[in-house]
Amino acid sequence: MNIKRVLVSAILFLIVVTGSSFSSPAFQKSKPISSVKDEKLSKPVRVYLAKGKDSLPESFEFLGTVVERSPVTECGDVLSAGTIKVKPLKKISGYTPEYVYVIVFCLDRIDKDLVGKTVRMRVTKAYSGLTVCNCEEIQNKIESDGVPFYCSLKLDIDPQK
Repeated sequence: MNIKRVLVSAILFLIVVTGSSFSSPAFQKSKPISSVKDEKLSKPVRVYLAKGKDSLPESFEFLGTVVERSPVTECGDVLSAGTIKVKPLKKISGYTPEYVYVIVFCLDRIDKDLVGKTVRMRVTKAYSGLTVCNCEEIQNKIESDGVPFYCSLKLDIDPQK
């Protein structure tokens, strides 16, 4: 009986100690965008997705300048993405909006000073589904005024023009 009591006490002790250590900041998952205190992240903006056939191309490659980058939390336990707004350097065949709005997987791991840099991108339309652009969470602060976002398939920073 004493051995059972000791084992039960030891197990309960380990659960309490282990449980409390997982609540420390080192073990927490990234906070959802709605609970982040940073004002830039506290007001997410809708990500518009393609709906069936429209006049915009399904996919394309282009060269452009990043004019805006959404602030994002760390891509860790949650497969998250951020968004960028890119001004094409040349007209894109079949694409009439002034800017291309792009969802970039794990944007936090890409150059933090992306704004103002030239990028070569290959993108494809983002459609709604179980996951969008293979991401569980998209963090967006860029208003596209109804222009659908594209998924980044390839992103080269400062490529040779």
